[in-house]
Amino acid sequence: MLRKLLHMGPLIALACALSAQVALAPPPPPVLPITIALIRHLDMGDCMNNPGTNYVVVAAELPGASACPGAQSGRFEVSGDANARVTVDLPGTTFTVNNGGAALTLTSDADPLQGNISLDGSGMLTIWVGASYKIPPGGVTTPGVYTGSSTLTVDYK
Repeated sequence: MLRKLLHMGPLIALACALSAQVALAPPPPPVLPITIALIRHLDMGDCMNNPGTNYVVVAAELPGASACPGAQSGRFEVSGDANARVTVDLPGTTFTVNNGGAALTLTSDADPLQGNISLDGSGMLTIWVGASYKIPPGGVTTPGVYTGSSTLTVDYK
């Protein structure tokens, strides 16, 4: 019986050493889901019907463009893992808005949209969304409230 105990002693010690090594490895940190909250809607403002005029509401102004009174960019707050690198996608650069009859095509833009984008140390990122449109020469845009939608996607790299 003593022989059996002596042979089992190294096995028990080996089992303890292996379990100690496994217990020392830290668990992987949890990955927080990315959330996007709309803080305010994009508003093109009250634009005059001046043919050939470019109207714009963007974080980076376009040359030769005017903002209409009351215009404001859209604002989104993104949250997730602190300092994580992310991709921002605003698919398609144009989308159509309408007022129940007349349609208007907007060219969308976001800041930031590409490059090395990271959430900050608290896991937050602000994204500004704007758009531009041009009233065609000789064309008249029907007055009214125009609504439409576009999809903003943020994902971990």
